[in-house]
Amino acid sequence: MTQSEWLSLYDATKEKFMWFINRYFPKMQNMLEDLRVKEDTTKMVSMLNDAWFELPDSRFNIIENPDGWREFLTLVEDPPTVN
Repeated sequence: MTQSEWLSLYDATKEKFMWFINRYFPKMQNMLEDLRVKEDTTKMVSMLNDAWFELPDSRFNIIENPDGWREFLTLVEDPPTVN
């Protein structure tokens, strides 16, 4: 996935998973928005990846599959390629 494709996917899906980002990481949304404006996908992926490891496993897994989980995982697991 190119950087442009990844950013488009982020834009199209962020509202689906932002609820748990805001719940567990209250300051992260503003940081992600700033990085989005800068198109800094490297830092965005890094932040989302860090969140992935910090989220409670008992609630955020493929079995529980909370709203937005699949979209979130797609962004983390398929980062943009360097152009």
